[in-house]
Amino acid sequence: MLLEAGTQYYVSTTGSDGADGLSRATAFRTVAKAYATMTSGDAALILPGTYIHNPDPYVPLTPPIGTVTQGCGVDVTTIRASPSSQRPVVRPNSYCRFLELTIDCDAPSADAFAFGANLNDAGGFSNVTCSRVRFTGGADVIVLLDPDNVRSLRFEECDVEAAWDGITLIDSPLQIDLHRCRLRSIFNAVGGREQRLLFAFGISKSMRVICVDCAIASESAIPNSIPNPVYARGTGTAVHLISTSIQSRAPNGGVTTDIMVTSGATVVVSNSSTFAAQKASGPVAFAPSWFDGADGIETALTLQQATRLLDSFFAGRLSGVGTASLTYRNAVADSKDRMVVAVDAQGNRTGITYDAD
Repeated sequence: MLLEAGTQYYVSTTGSDGADGLSRATAFRTVAKAYATMTSGDAALILPGTYIHNPDPYVPLTPPIGTVTQGCGVDVTTIRASPSSQRPVVRPNSYCRFLELTIDCDAPSADAFAFGANLNDAGGFSNVTCSRVRFTGGADVIVLLDPDNVRSLRFEECDVEAAWDGITLIDSPLQIDLHRCRLRSIFNAVGGREQRLLFAFGISKSMRVICVDCAIASESAIPNSIPNPVYARGTGTAVHLISTSIQSRAPNGGVTTDIMVTSGATVVVSNSSTFAAQKASGPVAFAPSWFDGADGIETALTLQQATRLLDSFFAGRLSGVGTASLTYRNAVADSKDRMVVAVDAQGNRTGITYDAD
């Protein structure tokens, strides 16, 4: 039961689109019927099974604004398009949530992707959240390209499994947040193709991508394929990788690139993000890590506290010279005894107390 929902509808592989969808016994048969019935605040619980979306002419599944689509678990509930050349399978809408399911466009067709919007899309969307969703299939898996419409999405604990490209963002004003997500290639890419799991290309629009505690791994068993996990291009592109691991690997020791930065894009790496520095192409910036965290320089000292003590030693007022106790005041403000140093007759330091706060 989705307690936050206005009206909860059910979808089942044994249901009927002629039913009312209000219970498991009277569930709809298709996700499209649920979306056509729902209004803002409603939810659809999609029961276990695989749901094929194949209208003629093809239109993507688009939930109404402010609705919830929930399955019964990754690979337990699957929404799939057929034929696989259709794109996308699901086009999100503003303030929509997707949880506990798989969205699959079935095969690595050059014209297919599972989730997002393309140049033919009529409008933008904001505040879309996906939690514990697996996206797979298609030449690209998640695609957002449209220079006229703002888009914002958040992915939490999601899997993106790509044959060629994973998340493709092209010149669309947007912000994408990925938290504890896994982006990985699957070993059926076409030889000679790049495998870009995060491809952000901002030509004239500002695009911001933040990855927190994610794993991005592009590996190929196909000769002549080009694993390239993170590719940022264009002056409008800014990517921030926080506590994120990146790995690229090709067969027989082929050349790969963990992070590629071109055409004025910005990539910032911070905290415990890991990648092979020798496999970075273009400028990668490093943000300060643990600026105000313990053990920044020494045990129990943050970087800020250590800097205060250094300032006191080099620029603060000193008193007690020639006695058994030296006092170093804080620099400029001169309001605290930063360090009080006890010395013996030979000038050896025998004890230090400090105030670094």
